[in-house]
Amino acid sequence: MSEIKLFVSDMDGTLFDSRTQVSDETVRALRALYDQGVILAFASGRMASDVPEPLLGIISYFIESDGGMVRDLATGQIIYHEAIDWRTASAYVTWLEKEGYFAYIHYGPRFITTNQNHDSRLSLCYPGVFDHAEGVDSLGSYIEKERICPEKIGTLFCDTFPVKQVLARKNDFPGATIIQTNTMAVEAHSPHTSKGDALRWLAGRLGISHEEIAAVGDNDNDITMLRFAGHSFAMGNATAGAMEAAGQMTATNDEGGVALVAQRFIH
Repeated sequence: MSEIKLFVSDMDGTLFDSRTQVSDETVRALRALYDQGVILAFASGRMASDVPEPLLGIISYFIESDGGMVRDLATGQIIYHEAIDWRTASAYVTWLEKEGYFAYIHYGPRFITTNQNHDSRLSLCYPGVFDHAEGVDSLGSYIEKERICPEKIGTLFCDTFPVKQVLARKNDFPGATIIQTNTMAVEAHSPHTSKGDALRWLAGRLGISHEEIAAVGDNDNDITMLRFAGHSFAMGNATAGAMEAAGQMTATNDEGGVALVAQRFIH
């Protein structure tokens, strides 16, 4: 395998197995890359606070909110930022709340949720996800009042039907790109936000060419990142779009797919 300087992995469905755990084999493989001087980064809809404890200290950069921000984990500084205009954000979240859907936003380090439509079933479907969230009575009104421009607006469900209902209205909010990111999740970002754009920016800052980057992902929000990286791998559990975008395939997230990719570049 060719030498790489930057290794980037998605998290859910990629780094994490179906129990949201990182295998010891994956930790060892990523540490081996780090020890030979490869820069490690995550690109996720999650936030930097979600870096798994066994990997703290070896992950240098975190592409958060599906490309809405890039954070330097050594300093904690946000070094790249792209957000949704507050007017679009307020309109979209207000519509979600009126339709009976749960909504949340990523705004810098803050994870803010609506108290509307947030029942105990959601907490059971997504254990631990809301432990550090701030709740407000009406998120749409809060965004409008505070003129908040979030990096990401998300919705989570416990079944797939509402996903289709939300996506059917995606063209009603032209100031945001609204996409399905999981079987039961929909996210909205600035039209200028993508993992690929954020990765391209980060590579330029680091002086690294796309041929020197390896990227691994499983979902449609990974497509731009997979297309940009010189060495791109789709998980065995990936969507058809991610598989088409990637140059190569690896095993599923329950079979250590990320570890197998990382091992290709260890010498």
